[in-house]
Amino acid sequence: MNIRTKVGAYLLGLAAVFLGSLGIGDAVEPLGPAAERPDAPVQTGVDHDDMDMGGDAGK
Repeated sequence: MNIRTKVGAYLLGLAAVFLGSLGIGDAVEPLGPAAERPDAPVQTGVDHDDMDMGGDAGK
């Protein structure tokens, strides 16, 4: 077998394993603590009044 055939077969096998794992992952429900974790919290009420945006903070 030449190198192109070997690399092609490797990539085809790699794609098959990857797509198979995606299919299995979609078929089962998420397990463990990651499944119970809520969405990322949204930061609200940020006060930027203390920030000097005038550019003269070093004076």
